[in-house]
Order: sequence, then C-alpha cells, then structure tokens
Amino acid sequence: MLEHYKDKIEKSDITTKLELKKNDYFLLTIHRAKNADHKDRRLEIIKSLNLVVEIYKKRLFCSIHPGTKSRIDRIPSIETHPLVEFHEHCFFDFVNLEKNVLSVLTESCTV
Repeated sequence: MLEHYKDKIEKSDITTKLELKKNDYFLLTIHRAKNADHKDRRLEIIKSLNLVVEIYKKRLFCSIHPGTKSRIDRIPSIETHPLVEFHEHCFFDFVNLEKNVLSVLTESCTV
C-alpha cells in the first residue's frame, strides 16, 4: 500500500507547513478506546507527553481523533506543554511525518 501511494506521500508538504526538520520531533497516536475513552488514562498520557518534551526539548505531534482531543480539553486539571501539539492528519501527511520523525510513540501495533 505504501508503495502504491508513494508519490502522494512524497508530495505531502506537512513538514514544510509545520516547519519541521528531519529527526527533530516526536509523533504520537492515541486511538484505542481503553486509552482515549478513560479520563485517568488520558491524564497519565498527557503527563507522560509533557515529560518527554521536557526531557528532549523537541516538539511532539499528537495525531488524534477530534473526539479524543475534546475529551482531553475537558480535563480541567491538566495543562499540556507548549511543545505538545494536537493535529488531525490525512493518511499521506501522517505517513510523511512517520518517515521523517525521530520516534513514534503509539499504542498501535500497525504504526
């Protein structure tokens, strides 16, 4: 599949739009219901993300569903670090980000 869409993936300008350098950012996916749907787990995930960017001083892009983002926003006791950013990405942009990332953080076995 990646080979089939290689041209579209390569044409993605997401790294330019976000002003990213190769191997200079983290990419995260959160989509499993057991993590996305439970407030305590979301809170622990955000705390962990904040810790990662504090240690490495690199931007971290969270590719998440809008519903998950709104549930994170409703946690009044949590603040995300300024280097933690939430975005929705199309498939081609996401794969392009994966190709240029320092490290992917995920709970998925397919990323």
